[in-house]
Amino acid sequence: MFCNNDLLAAGVLFECRERGLKVPRQMAVMGLGDMPIAAAASPRLTTIRVHRRRMGEIAARLLMERLDGKQAGPITIDIGFEVVRRSSA
Repeated sequence: MFCNNDLLAAGVLFECRERGLKVPRQMAVMGLGDMPIAAAASPRLTTIRVHRRRMGEIAARLLMERLDGKQAGPITIDIGFEVVRRSSA
């Protein structure tokens, strides 16, 4: 199961444990954000790390360009990500 954040994924891990499901044997669980809870969860949560600082830097630069009239329309920028492999998936 892919969750849109690590807190939700930690809740899924808890619910799997409550229902007797073995993670990752019976259900793989993955989160998003690489929050501290991901490394502390049991089993340790596999997650996606997004480079937030880089995202913020790019957003600020694009905002300044738009305010200066240099950027007219929407654009797509790939800032990349990392899969942080742990034991839940």
